[in-house]
Order: sequence, then C-alpha cells, then structure tokens
Amino acid sequence: MIVNRQLNCEIESPMHIIKDISNIIESEEFDLCQFEKLKITENLICSKYFFSSTFVDCDFSNCEINRSTFRDCEFINCNLSLLRFCDTNMINVIFRGCKLIGIDWTSIVWGKKFAKKRSVFPISFYDCILNHSIFIGMDMYSVSFVDSMLKEVGFEDTNLERARFENTDLIDSHFKGTDLRGADFSSAINYGIDASVNMVRGAKFSLPEATSLIYGLGVKLI
Repeated sequence: MIVNRQLNCEIESPMHIIKDISNIIESEEFDLCQFEKLKITENLICSKYFFSSTFVDCDFSNCEINRSTFRDCEFINCNLSLLRFCDTNMINVIFRGCKLIGIDWTSIVWGKKFAKKRSVFPISFYDCILNHSIFIGMDMYSVSFVDSMLKEVGFEDTNLERARFENTDLIDSHFKGTDLRGADFSSAINYGIDASVNMVRGAKFSLPEATSLIYGLGVKLI
C-alpha cells in the first residue's frame, strides 16, 4: 500500500508480474508479486518469503517447499498435487480452483494458538480438489471448504469445530474422534459420520446423508 501524503489517502500499489522462473531463483523475499504460469521444480522454493502475492496457473506438483513463508497470499488455478512441505508457514492463504491431491497438511508449521481467543484456521479452500489429503490431528477451527472435492481425506482426531463444508463432496473421507461441534454440513454430500465416535453437538446436517449419524448406535431405519 502506498500513501499519498499530499492527498492524505491510500493508493493500491501495483503488483509486480513475474513470468520468468529465474526471478524466484535470484531473490529470497517477494512482496506484492503475481507469479503466472510458472513450473516450480524440486528444491526451487527454499528459504523464500512471499507476502501479499498471487500465484496464477502455476505448477508445484511433486516438488518440495522448504523453510519458507506465505503470508496473505492466494493460489488460483494452480496444481500443487503431491507437494511436500518442510518447516514452512502459511498465514492467511486462499486456494481457488486448485488441485491439492495427496498433500500431508500436518507437515506445515502452524502458528501457536492463544487459549483466550480462538484463531480461525489460516487457510481457506474454494472450488478445489483435495482428494487423499491428510489433516489428521490438526486444529482447523472454523475452516472453510466451499464447492470442493474431498475424497478419502483423513480427518481423524481433527478439530473441525464450526467448520464450513459448503457444496462439498466428502465421499469416503474418514471421521473418528473428530470435533464437529457447530460444523455446517447442510449442503455437503456423501459424508459418513458416526455420531458414536465423533462430537457432533450443534452441527448442521441434511438428509439423506444425515442417516450416517446413527450407524454406530444400533438403530434400524424402516
């Protein structure tokens, strides 16, 4: 953000467009950049810092991101399938229209939580494919999955309190010991959630998927 002192107002500073992979190799810190149609290769993203930047139509598939930080960034129509994280932070990051297949999200370094104030999960997903991803044991309070595909995703022992699964397909995803209190599944489909092994108080469900809640209770539907 640029401040015009004569007019005493703020003016949006233009983003720097980057289409050449050499720019990433030569620099360590990027602020207000837009990366377009780049193929990210193995070990290219190491000790890099990205602030208020956007990645459009970039390919991160099968690569590794080491000791890096993404803050206030957005990924649009990118392929990050089988991406591996090591000592990397993500704060206020949005994924839109991205392929995120087979990612172990537990390997990201998440910020510390403060007991007096619940922190909303720092990543949101819109129109994304997250099949075979792992979120086991994570604190994902108030996370948003919108118009997304989550096939065979691991949510065991995960805190999904007040999570939002809007128009999202959860076929064969795994919930066990999961905190789903206040979560919204009202427009989600294909989920199978056993109320006897998960916390579901205050969660929103709709038929016919909601019938899965009683599978472990020994109840017969006629």
